[in-house]
Amino acid sequence: VAGLDVRDLTHVVEFGGGAGETVAALRDLGFLGRHLVIDLPPMILLQRYWLRFSGLPAYLASDLPHSEVSQSLRRPGVLLLDSLSSYHAASRHMADAMPQQSLFLGLWSFTEAAPSARERVWPLLAACGTILLIFGNQFDGVDNV
Repeated sequence: VAGLDVRDLTHVVEFGGGAGETVAALRDLGFLGRHLVIDLPPMILLQRYWLRFSGLPAYLASDLPHSEVSQSLRRPGVLLLDSLSSYHAASRHMADAMPQQSLFLGLWSFTEAAPSARERVWPLLAACGTILLIFGNQFDGVDNV
């Protein structure tokens, strides 16, 4: 996003995180805020592995007791949320977010996600002042336009 300085952001929500390279890139650019990645179960395991291998703390929301999920949002690192589970942790992630300091990323994930998955993430997208979506017009017979 032109003119965006990630050092000014406090919250990032990433819908579909690949192997974690965007998390690493944002950290390299100076982002120190809360980062939440929502992805399919096999992908969050891959992301946790590669982020930890790269020296970045990453936590599976499902591995943390309910009380620790809130605490994990205050410590450095990345919270990885299974897209098939409850988005309660995601709502807490954004509870104190200011829209002008929040970024939502969906890099091709909206193209590939089922319409029901997209609907679940709309409240998080709406809470962010900066949104970067990349999508194709059609995927697997679904019209994305």
